[in-house]
Amino acid sequence: MPRLSGRLSHVLVGDVEQMDPLPLPERHFDCVIFGDTLEHLKEPEALLRRLRRHVKRDGRLIANIPNVAHWSVIVELLQGRFPYAEAGLLDRTHLRFFTPEGVEEMLWEAGFQVIEVDPFTMPHPACEVLAKAAEALGLNRQKALQATAIYQQLFVARPLPDPKEDPEKRAILVGSYVGKLGPASKRCSIVVVTYNSAETIDACVRSCLETMGREDELILVDNASADETVARLKAMEKGDYRIKVIVNESNLGYSAGTNAGLLASKGEILITLNPDTVVYPGWVEAMAKRLIDPTVGAAGPVSDCVGGQQFVEFHLPKGSRPTLDQIPGLLQEHHAGKSMATKLLFGFCLALRRETMNEHGLLDEAMYLGADDLELSWRLRELGYSLLIALDTFVHHGGGKSFASITAKAKADHVAPSVAALIGS
Repeated sequence: MPRLSGRLSHVLVGDVEQMDPLPLPERHFDCVIFGDTLEHLKEPEALLRRLRRHVKRDGRLIANIPNVAHWSVIVELLQGRFPYAEAGLLDRTHLRFFTPEGVEEMLWEAGFQVIEVDPFTMPHPACEVLAKAAEALGLNRQKALQATAIYQQLFVARPLPDPKEDPEKRAILVGSYVGKLGPASKRCSIVVVTYNSAETIDACVRSCLETMGREDELILVDNASADETVARLKAMEKGDYRIKVIVNESNLGYSAGTNAGLLASKGEILITLNPDTVVYPGWVEAMAKRLIDPTVGAAGPVSDCVGGQQFVEFHLPKGSRPTLDQIPGLLQEHHAGKSMATKLLFGFCLALRRETMNEHGLLDEAMYLGADDLELSWRLRELGYSLLIALDTFVHHGGGKSFASITAKAKADHVAPSVAALIGS
């Protein structure tokens, strides 16, 4: 170290993962290099998140990372072995193991976009054998052939724009519904939009009232229901001071109905919730906890009727067959405090900070149900935020019962324009 300090302008010695905040000026570095380093850290993504603000906006991050999907590792696994060594892919000091795709996802979630890759390959006839096996399993043969040949890969990434520092990024909101929310006086506001929801709304509201705090509020927005929904909502409003009911004279659509509820809200934490859901104790606290990190744009739970990574079956212990009421406790037992980054959060239950919606807009009212959450997820990620799934939090979802009266063709006709607008076709 004395020799280094004589040649370098500044030398820091210590555990970089314990340096929080890093004792460095912001937007200081042209380039940050991790040479075979990230795999030795306990929480590499957390360090990368903290580091982003110290890299210049036009700076670069370079990382060289070994590939655990190399054929030599797979061959050992097929023989039931995972032999640690003094060096190499299975270096005994490695705490994290990555594939090239996994590295790109980690960098993205930490606020960096990969712009260049340089793979160092060590191919072998085993790669072809493994590629054929992948094809037999219904997987992409070419992808397997490439992945198993890479020994390690060099990644060059740039920092994603910070939404608080890049006004040009906010131009992304053009075409979105933007409204300023008033000052907050409540801890949490839950917004539920109903449409012919008499069959499910009682259970939804009851579960909310049993699990929300005394300082929270439940805003029920009805979109001109033709059944008994409105009468039920008004009766509920009289029975609990935390409930506020808004009745629209016409069906404004889910996005506009939700925005009306958000504009009437007073909470620091805003949660949109479908009327065919049932929530369980601790869910509000779990959502709020994920939003403490200012780089997180939104959070959602796991559920029994949802697509993607939020599907509860992916997160239950292997072989378990719990009843509906057993699932929340089981997830708490196995995933307490754990989150998973995702590229999309579904709107059946979605939590955001009031500040985030004030700065970056409400739901896009041009989007039909099913595209609005996709657009919001895309918008937040483009602005540099991450999205989190709370793996210890379960919300039962009935799955579109409120819209059962809409025919498949009618729904497709509604969806087509918003999907076309979203993808720009």
